[in-house]
Amino acid sequence: LILLFDVDTGALRAIVHDFYVNPIRVACTSAVGVRYLARPDAQVMGLLGTGWQARWHLTALMHVRSFTRVRIYSPNPEHRVRFAQQQQRFLHAHIEVVASEEQAVRGADVVVTATNSVTPVLAGEWLSPGAHLVSTAAADLLGQRREVDDVALERARLVVVNSKLQAEIDDQQELLSVMKRGGISANQVFELA
Repeated sequence: LILLFDVDTGALRAIVHDFYVNPIRVACTSAVGVRYLARPDAQVMGLLGTGWQARWHLTALMHVRSFTRVRIYSPNPEHRVRFAQQQQRFLHAHIEVVASEEQAVRGADVVVTATNSVTPVLAGEWLSPGAHLVSTAAADLLGQRREVDDVALERARLVVVNSKLQAEIDDQQELLSVMKRGGISANQVFELA
């Protein structure tokens, strides 16, 4: 739960279930990253996932880049078709439903992994040079999620996280395991702020 207090009086003003706010917060944070770090000429988005995170990422990223095409993949064919139909009503971009993760990723300028996977759904070899990758995996000590393979991180010139300290506290192995074995160095990792 998120508790909102009046800063002047200390009175409780609202209790909001995090389930509704979290996907929006994460998507807006990703949009800041895309706005300042993705190539200005980005036209094609690859989106892996069709849940709440995917929905809000698509909405937020369309506000910072003028994508002309969005390729969507989910392992459930019904989900990806329904998601594409729902989202097409709100977008000017062409939405294409694809049959594999690789089809969504290859040639995309911006790729978003918005899944709940514990094993990689994206192979780094699929990423085009200069592509911007957003991974929503937020592992913690209890739930080690992993959306991208080691190659995706090893190919990166720059890795941006919300908080380096939080990545260590949460033991986020998606990042830390690659750093520990020298696949990327600590001076390649920056905080979004």
